[in-house]
Amino acid sequence: MAQEGFLTPMLHKSGSTRSTQGPCRHGTESSGQLWDDQLPWYKVVVLWLLRFGPIPSHIAVMPDGNRRYAERTGAGLEHTYSAGTRLFTQASCWSFEAGVNRLTAFAFAPRHQKRNAFERDALFCQTIGTLTTSLQTLDKLKSLGLRIRSVGQVDLLPSGLRAELAELEAATSDDPRERTCLACIGYSSRHQIVLAALDMAKGVKAGTISSEDVTAEFLDAYVTDIECPDVDMLVRCAGRRLNDYMIMQSGYAYLNMNRKLWVDVSFWDWIWALLSYQLHWPRICKVKEKHLLQLASQSGMTDARRAHRQRSFIKSLQVDRIAKTLDQMHEAHLLREGHDTRYDKI
Repeated sequence: MAQEGFLTPMLHKSGSTRSTQGPCRHGTESSGQLWDDQLPWYKVVVLWLLRFGPIPSHIAVMPDGNRRYAERTGAGLEHTYSAGTRLFTQASCWSFEAGVNRLTAFAFAPRHQKRNAFERDALFCQTIGTLTTSLQTLDKLKSLGLRIRSVGQVDLLPSGLRAELAELEAATSDDPRERTCLACIGYSSRHQIVLAALDMAKGVKAGTISSEDVTAEFLDAYVTDIECPDVDMLVRCAGRRLNDYMIMQSGYAYLNMNRKLWVDVSFWDWIWALLSYQLHWPRICKVKEKHLLQLASQSGMTDARRAHRQRSFIKSLQVDRIAKTLDQMHEAHLLREGHDTRYDKI
């Protein structure tokens, strides 16, 4: 059952997102298109040349401006989201070809839950299509060496979507090449900091860590291992606000503010962003190294027992995450065995 969805490359005619089968319509195009971007030789050469300069290991993207694009062109939200998704898959392929290891996409924030039903339906239908199509194209994901992960308030998704997302994460978790696409779902940096504080409070109460173990360095390690590593370049389209996105990870990121709407971004815009990063990164890197040296001198000697407690605590949280993923995969299996009502209520 291939459905059109939030991060799918499939474009269709604009119109209402509603149908007699629910808010999402069944897709008709080949699911093999997802992540299948054959680059012409000149683009391969350009991306290869970029490797001679510094390349960001982690790029975070704020693909904003979809509603404005739909209003400007009259294309419809589903059409616009699909075009934006296709662009994200292309940008991921361009980035991996240039040597980038990780891309993070801001899928939606908790405040998007307050949008009208039409817009929410379009948003969640996109998510349905992405997961369904990705599960049908696992061979392509594995050929790219691509791992899919998610972070944020994933519980905001319907149970069926959570189950499929967990299945996709598990199916792509063992690739050794470490190319990763991270989807920020129901994401808010402030909420993530609250979760970190709650986890650490529980750890102190359980005796796993002590209150003295909770330091700025420990919080950095928590964010890196539980959420994602520091961002090297943050691409923001159609605005100049960070919107509570990757705040903890972007302290030393190069901020590329593009006035274009996300759907209007081209291959050459992406190349220019990478070139701009290469021009600015040496200076950013010097400042980062200077600050880290200052922090290390202020911290003094590392307490081996404290470091062991901190590592053990983070490891236990990672194990809990794996267990939760397995539970959601079991839920997906039960849904397949019974009546498929995963998307009856979106």
